[in-house]
Parts: sequence; C-alpha cells; structure tokens
Amino acid sequence: MSYANYAKEWSDRINKALSAEGQSRDRASQEARAKALLKALPGYLLFCFCEEQKQDRATRWEPLEGIRPAQLYVIQKHHWLPDQAFSLTHEQLQLVLHDELRELALPERAIEPVQADLDAWEMEGVHLNGHHVPD
Repeated sequence: MSYANYAKEWSDRINKALSAEGQSRDRASQEARAKALLKALPGYLLFCFCEEQKQDRATRWEPLEGIRPAQLYVIQKHHWLPDQAFSLTHEQLQLVLHDELRELALPERAIEPVQADLDAWEMEGVHLNGHHVPD
C-alpha cells in the first residue's frame, strides 16, 4: 500500500489557489495568502479524509484511489446509491462531509506542510489542528 505525499499535495493545492489569484508563493500578499489558504484547505482536508478512509477500507480488489473512499463513505453513511455518490463533485463532497472534515484529526505528517506555510507567512491565530483559519 502506498503512502500519501502530503507535502506535495498541499504544495500543489496552495500553488494552484495562489495562481488563480495571479500570485506566486514567494510574492503573494498576506491577503492573497489567506485567500489561497481558505481555497486550498477544504480540498486538502477531503484528500486527508480519503487517505484515512483508504487506510481503513482499501482491499486488493478495490484499492479506493482518489475520492473513491469518500464516495464509499457517503454510500454507507447516507444509504445512497453508487450513482448518486459518484455524481458528486469534489465541492459537493466537501459539503456533504462538512462535519467529518471539520472534526478530522490530521496525522502529524499531514499537518507539517500546511503549518510550515502558516509559520513562513506569519499567519498568527491560525490553528490547523482545530482547522481554525483566518477571517
């Protein structure tokens, strides 16, 4: 079983969010960094949730790649048909799994890359473990 590269996942997500704002990591304003964080964090939490579910539920015949673990989770939790779960976008899955993502206990290796950016960007008052983000 492969292990997630949390640092790469976070870097890709934050860079994409900054790029969408016309910013780069090294030249972004504090406001652009805060916006990028708010944009990147929900998808990153969904990724982390999927990794956790994959570790618990993957099998040789169903390795549960990508967002498949989240889809399986909503099928089982809400008793949805597979087609209903498979039709959800990433943003819709984030909404459906809002409480789970809010309460997700991240492993240290998932926290480290995000915390490194928070520290480097001097974003005080942001607590990743509790998922508190700037206003």
